[in-house]
Amino acid sequence: MILYSLKNEFVRYTLESKNYGMDFISGKIGDMIYLSGLLFALYYSAGSINLSMVLRFLTWYILYNSMLNAVSDVESEIRADYFKNLIYTKTSIWKIYLYRFFVYSIESILVLIVSLLFMSIFIPIELNSDLKVINILYYIFLSTVLNIIIYCTMISLTLIFERIMTFATLFMTFVLFLSGMVFNFNNIFSNMIFSKVSRVLTVGVDISILIRLFLLLVISYIFKIYTNRKIYS
Repeated sequence: MILYSLKNEFVRYTLESKNYGMDFISGKIGDMIYLSGLLFALYYSAGSINLSMVLRFLTWYILYNSMLNAVSDVESEIRADYFKNLIYTKTSIWKIYLYRFFVYSIESILVLIVSLLFMSIFIPIELNSDLKVINILYYIFLSTVLNIIIYCTMISLTLIFERIMTFATLFMTFVLFLSGMVFNFNNIFSNMIFSKVSRVLTVGVDISILIRLFLLLVISYIFKIYTNRKIYS
């Protein structure tokens, strides 16, 4: 059932991309140029690009791409009055958007790989690392959980307020530059959950990370309950 639903979302997204072929290609090229510029900035701020930076950057881009696509989808479906059809399908709307998260994640990985291959012509990218494999696996799991929590919360906010694209873009800019997920600037936000999860790559799992993730999950679930009451009332 899950694989079938994922396949349906892949088909939907592929057909949608074909229908808006020029816009889709232009958008992906724009993303690659944007990512290349950020990789340049990351290289000159840190002096090198290593595996840890690539993983953290990928985490941010997956959240950026999936969240903005989801917000755009929800806003468009509300305006087109198509969202009512999703409500009454057999599959929960939350499952539908969760499947889309994984579709957008795969797309994000492919786009970043192409960007890295292109940028490797101009700057050295060292993927050989002494990071522990267990820490990498912990990081992938925890960062995925964090991304899904934020992704679902942003969908809830979109369903509640209907127009939040500007806020979502502003939020992702904050996560990129100030949260510690990608750039390690010392500031008042350095101890946020994003920075804590990033440190898993080098220092391992801290119990405080699990506590903060659990609290975020509770908050996201509260938003989900409120949103369900609003859309099904």
